[in-house]
Amino acid sequence: MKALATAHVLAGALSARCGCGGSPTTSASEGFKHFCAFSPLAVGAGWQDVTSRGTRRENQKAFRKGNERLHDFVEGQVNDSTPVPFLCECAAEFCQGRVEVRLTEWQAVASRPNHYLMVSGHPRSEGEQIVGSVGAYDVVQKPD
Repeated sequence: MKALATAHVLAGALSARCGCGGSPTTSASEGFKHFCAFSPLAVGAGWQDVTSRGTRRENQKAFRKGNERLHDFVEGQVNDSTPVPFLCECAAEFCQGRVEVRLTEWQAVASRPNHYLMVSGHPRSEGEQIVGSVGAYDVVQKPD
């Protein structure tokens, strides 16, 4: 369980760019969640993503690299039934959302070219399409 606790800390550090001032909550039943102005659950929430198309692509690549580091850290230290708090791989620059999935579920998405895992309803880059889901999360594919 120490690896999973460290994964939560790493995931928080990797997405420390969120400027909402909100704080994460952790509980055994809920897992790790962060509710902020970027969350579709927030009252009156709307995406205020004014980043360029190129920046959105770079954001997704940065979130993927963070998730790859997180994956490498926890692989072999948690069993497959344990959800890991991966970063949402959406296009929003300040997203601090989490997708809590098992390692094998994340690997299945990440191993496919141009496929990303994100919180349902989070912004997609131009041309991306939802091609599946993992639990409550969207799997999107970028155009080639």
